[in-house]
Amino acid sequence: VQRPHGLTFDGNYLWLSDGGNKIIQKIDTSNGNVIETIPTPADINQSYPNGLAWNGVDLWINDSKGPQTTAPGDSTFLIDTNGAILQSYDAKGGYPTGLAFDGQYLWSSDNVMIEIYKIDVTTFLVIDTIPAPGGQYPNGLAFDGQYLWVSNNDRDSIYQIDLDPVTSVFDNSTIQSNQFTVQPNPSSGRFIFKIDNNSKGNFSIIIHNINGQLILNKDFTNSSSAVIELDEFNSNLFFYTILFKDGTVESGKLIKE
Repeated sequence: VQRPHGLTFDGNYLWLSDGGNKIIQKIDTSNGNVIETIPTPADINQSYPNGLAWNGVDLWINDSKGPQTTAPGDSTFLIDTNGAILQSYDAKGGYPTGLAFDGQYLWSSDNVMIEIYKIDVTTFLVIDTIPAPGGQYPNGLAFDGQYLWVSNNDRDSIYQIDLDPVTSVFDNSTIQSNQFTVQPNPSSGRFIFKIDNNSKGNFSIIIHNINGQLILNKDFTNSSSAVIELDEFNSNLFFYTILFKDGTVESGKLIKE
């Protein structure tokens, strides 16, 4: 390996991006052996594959072009486990490095602006920006189910970031939006989504676990409520997304006690 940069875990294996050889390695965590090698979507002559993030099925990867102060054309790709490009976007910021996926959103760090971007993966639009702690090189990102972690080369330090430091969605037993409520939350496994009458109709509920793995994708027709059962899963944090017929999207967190 030359210039190991991005690192992510899919629940079974590690995936490592190699900036020198322009490859991604799939690694057996029990012995450190490389099981498989796939190509990055990088330009072999001028490219530096950086951060990796696992979304439960595929891999996100940041690809930076040349010196961070001069070369344009940085990209963020979604690739399958064979290296095929599924989606391609202009990367956010001036020199994208770390990546993390929290079950709903992609987080990408930027060495030039010293920022971390929260990205809606359905539109690839930045919906929030937070300052990166530690200085100019926030190279590594990881999400542990509650907090975002940042490794910084400028300070040679690791930082823990509370993404919701003021109010937790779990302060009350009911989550309420303009279009729906969820209760109870926390729950022993049964969550009831009640849809506002004005929103009644067709909608879908999608649930991911803390590793970003899809565990439920269910459509509802002409319904004003939906019951989601998570009894078969261990106590943990889950992420929901509701897709309404009018194109709006609502998302949040569920906790199973």
